[in-house]
Amino acid sequence: MWFAALYPSFDPQRDTNPNSPMHWFGQFCTALLQHKQPVWDLLEPPPFPIEKITHLRAKLYRYHFTSPEVRNISGEWWERELIHKFSGTMSLNASGR
Repeated sequence: MWFAALYPSFDPQRDTNPNSPMHWFGQFCTALLQHKQPVWDLLEPPPFPIEKITHLRAKLYRYHFTSPEVRNISGEWWERELIHKFSGTMSLNASGR
């Protein structure tokens, strides 16, 4: 999903147009909300049943390697910094996506 970050955000009014370079993201989120297993198989499984998911949102993070000291202590390779929300909250109901 790194290539989504090449664009500043997902805007449903702009990006539902099939000519938008972010159109795929709306289709991806819709498939997740429709609980399509082949699409969910592209992601780490959530900690609860996907059938219970009714809303989604995306956030944009900048990732950095951890220092060798942090990696030795925690085992973590990455630190992340929240940049901004990438999308609003989306759902399949009439008021959402």
